[in-house]
Amino acid sequence: MPTNPTLFLLLIVFAFGACDPKKIDTKGMAQEMRNREPKRITPSQLAVLAAERGSQLADSLNRLPDSPRDTAVVNNLARHYGAEVRFLTLDKPDADPDPKVREVLAAYRYSAQNHLSAEPNLQKLKDGAVWLYTAPVLQSDSLAGLWMITFSRKELILRAD
Repeated sequence: MPTNPTLFLLLIVFAFGACDPKKIDTKGMAQEMRNREPKRITPSQLAVLAAERGSQLADSLNRLPDSPRDTAVVNNLARHYGAEVRFLTLDKPDADPDPKVREVLAAYRYSAQNHLSAEPNLQKLKDGAVWLYTAPVLQSDSLAGLWMITFSRKELILRAD
């Protein structure tokens, strides 16, 4: 069987050229493997996780000066906690399609109109796929607005210890 040395040499050059000399991020891969391990988390544990993370995030947001207007800082904090954050004022009606969200907003509006205390609230939306944590923002003892913090079940589970 005749062999062609130039063909053989070309195959070797292509084989080595196909190899990628980049380093592999082993720390990142190890973290990804830990995140992908099966976890058993009950709905009550998810509620506790969402409430804890929502409370921590709301505290961080309330410590920021002019926090509703500084969207870059708010987005960075939200990304750090694996959440989505919106700031709502009670004087603007929210066009949220979810009836539970509208009920929560109506309850906060009622509290503000009747000078009642407003407390943080946690609601399970979309059959538990999303958790909504709402935290009131007070200004001189009156309700100025709300932080609406949503967590996906997937992110809560991935970030669970």
